[in-house]
Amino acid sequence: MTPDAFVPVAITDRSGFDESVHAGAVVVVDASGEVVWSAGDPSVVVYPRSSMKPLQCSAMIDQGFSGFPTVVLTRRSGEAVDTAVGCVELAVQSVGVLDVAIDGLTSCSDDMDCPDGQRCQVDLTCG
Repeated sequence: MTPDAFVPVAITDRSGFDESVHAGAVVVVDASGEVVWSAGDPSVVVYPRSSMKPLQCSAMIDQGFSGFPTVVLTRRSGEAVDTAVGCVELAVQSVGVLDVAIDGLTSCSDDMDCPDGQRCQVDLTCG
């Protein structure tokens, strides 16, 4: 991966000064997978980590899931951010609740939610 694979995609301005510049590579493809627009190197391989969570969650919500046992997404900003020409501003806002019942599985937020002799596990299920 080389630095020239990335271009500025978001600039945070505070009082007329660039406070931070976020670089990346962006690609838009059509339904057949053909590149219709890109900024930076569209073939660069990246490890997106947590930056994909809003997109993953949005797709789940579109399919009728709101998480198990609960999904809460929040994004707060102290002020508006202008994006440069050619940049995409993504806003995900979804509200949905779908109760999921799986035989033999009890969700929890602490040990008090679990049957006697079980504890609330890291994955928020009793065991």
